[in-house]
Amino acid sequence: MPITAEQRRQLNRKRRDGRAAEAYAAILGDLDAPMLGACISLKEREDTKKAGTMAAPADALRYTECSLPALQRTLGKIQDKYGEGSGKLQEDGEGVFYDLGSGLGKACLQAAVCYPFEAVVGIEVLEGLHTMALELKQRYDDKAPEALPPSQRRSEDDGRPIDVPELEFRHTSFAGADLGEA
Repeated sequence: MPITAEQRRQLNRKRRDGRAAEAYAAILGDLDAPMLGACISLKEREDTKKAGTMAAPADALRYTECSLPALQRTLGKIQDKYGEGSGKLQEDGEGVFYDLGSGLGKACLQAAVCYPFEAVVGIEVLEGLHTMALELKQRYDDKAPEALPPSQRRSEDDGRPIDVPELEFRHTSFAGADLGEA
């Protein structure tokens, strides 16, 4: 008996999210320290405000983080709305996820462990946060092939291998960033 579209959506979501939290924690490690990103952001905003080198008003920038369950729910809702035909957000190993104002890069890491995107790109204007995101990228490059669930590394449709999503962080303002892949 064929499965319904709703059953396919549930199976696809389970496949994507099954070990996401475990992979996320293994890669993130001590960068999950409470308030780390907020402290780096606040210090850099204060320093650049004093030096008069901030491109945007210091009070225009805010630092917040998205939890893994919140991002999973959000991508799941997008998948349910726009993945009607296949029950998928996109084909395995395709699509680019962008995080504008990516901070430490946690939402980028979350997207990479939840869905088999082709690439995940974070854009951050504050240098201190960008530097920490590059450290996260190094951890991802070192640990992702083993930490990501096997289903993240194989196509559900034909079993072909899928590269782990490429994780990239750009140090620039997103106001003029090239988002042509989006």
